[in-house]
Amino acid sequence: MINTNERARDLYLSLGFVITRKLVGFGRSRKLAAPDVAPAKECDLKTVAAMLAKFADAGLSWQTDPRSFERAGAPLKGFALDDKAAVLLDDSGKDIRLLGLAVDPAHRGEGFGRSLTDALAARYPGRRLFIIENVPEGLLDRFMRRIGWRKSSLTQSEMAIDLI
Repeated sequence: MINTNERARDLYLSLGFVITRKLVGFGRSRKLAAPDVAPAKECDLKTVAAMLAKFADAGLSWQTDPRSFERAGAPLKGFALDDKAAVLLDDSGKDIRLLGLAVDPAHRGEGFGRSLTDALAARYPGRRLFIIENVPEGLLDRFMRRIGWRKSSLTQSEMAIDLI
């Protein structure tokens, strides 16, 4: 549920739903100059989906869970860097929407995530890169801030209801 939609929130809460966590998004400005790096090269979607599943953090939202992408097809595209970082995206719109982004936990902090996102910026100069507001708050915040992406002002609340 989008947090600015107070009427929807109040309705869900009145029906017994509880807020379990906040979900956030991030974006890289289209005005930010593309880095002087080689553009990212596309690779097989199945390979990227497998990498995302292997590198995934626990507790992802269903929208970012790699199992959601096991049967991915067009218009989605996959990109990988040295078998250590992977991204799944949709470039069919005005902006580039990243649906999955992961770095091998054994290689985090070594620059692979930044290198891959920089290569995407080089591939899509002048286009905004973004991750929609479905990432658990705190999961990517520090990394995204370090690479110059900004947190979206829009947030969602993940909600649950006990059916028993």
